[in-house]
Amino acid sequence: PHNDFSVFARYFLLNALVIWQILAGLLVLIVTLGILISVIEELRPGEGIYFAFITALTIGYGDINAVTAPGRVLCVFTGIIGMLFTGIVVAVATRALHDTIDEQRAEEITHGNHGNHGKK
Repeated sequence: PHNDFSVFARYFLLNALVIWQILAGLLVLIVTLGILISVIEELRPGEGIYFAFITALTIGYGDINAVTAPGRVLCVFTGIIGMLFTGIVVAVATRALHDTIDEQRAEEITHGNHGNHGKK
C-alpha cells in the first residue's frame, strides 16, 4: 500500500515536469519585473524582487509600495503574471489529485475491495 501523499507528490512532480518551462519562465519574468521595479522605484534589487514576489503571490504586506505610475503599471502586470503562475500550479495539483484517485480506484478493483476501502 502506498502513502496517499507520496502518490500525490509523485503525480504532482510528474505533471509539473511536463510544463516546467512555463513555470520557470513565469518565475524568471517575476524576477525580471522585480529588478525593473527596483530601478523605477529606486529600491535595492533584493527589495524589488521581494516586492515582485509578494505582489505576484497576492500577499501584499504593504511594507513596500510603488509610488510612480510606471512602477504601478509593472505591479499590475506582476500581479497578472502571479495569477497565471498560481492558476497553473493549482491545475497541476488538481490533475495530480485526479491521477491519485484513479490509481486508488484501480488498486481497489485489482485487490477486490470494490469500494470497501480495505475494510473487511
